[in-house]
Order: sequence, then C-alpha cells, then structure tokens
Amino acid sequence: MNTFMNILLHGGNPEEIAVLIPIVVPLAVFTMIVLVRRYEKEERLKMIENGMNPDEFKAAAKGAKYQGGGALKAGTLLMGGGFGLFLAKMIDPYVLGNDPAHYFGLILLFGGLGLIAGHYIYRKQVKADEKGL
Repeated sequence: MNTFMNILLHGGNPEEIAVLIPIVVPLAVFTMIVLVRRYEKEERLKMIENGMNPDEFKAAAKGAKYQGGGALKAGTLLMGGGFGLFLAKMIDPYVLGNDPAHYFGLILLFGGLGLIAGHYIYRKQVKADEKGL
C-alpha cells in the first residue's frame, strides 16, 4: 500500500485518494478552526492588556457603534424555529401531508418572526436604558 506522501507526490489511484478524503478534510477544517480561535484569543488578550474593549474596537473598525443583543436574537431565532417545527409536527397529519417543504417553510417563517420579535425586544431595552441613564 502506498504511503500518504507517495500518493501526494506521485498520484494514486482514485480508490486510495477517496479513502483519504474523509480523513484529511475534517482534520484540515478542525486545525483551521483551532488556529483561528487561538489567534483571536491572543488578539483579545493583548487588547485587554492595553486597556481596550475588544468588542467596541471590532465594532468601531467596521464603522458601526457596538451593539449587543446577539444572544437575544439567536435565542428568539431558535425559539421561533423550534415553535415552527413543533407546529408543523402537530398539524402534519391533518393539513400538510408528507411534503417536507412545509416543515422547512414553517421553521423559516417562525424563525423570521422570532428575529423580528428579538429586534423589537432589543429596541425596547435600548430605549429603557437610555431613559434610565
């Protein structure tokens, strides 16, 4: 059996390469994610050492004021998607039939409604914070 380097340097038959793909691709993706996270962490730590807020700096670099609420938006998106899936599962025997497109449609519909609800909740919180200051 050819070694990995022989396959890379001299080519190999498609069966050998096909066996290596499910091994090499996840390892490469995992390595890339680990390295990116490591360098982001180092960057954040250096910014904190210099007395900067990393979140505000990154938002300012993009040309926008830092705005939180990401967890709220993600939560309302997931809650809306979950409710859409629940509703699709409940009405499936009566209305939808066996078409999976209805499941995706309801998940996306209620996920979008969840994002809209999250936006209004966040806007209400910002107004309340401005009045409180």
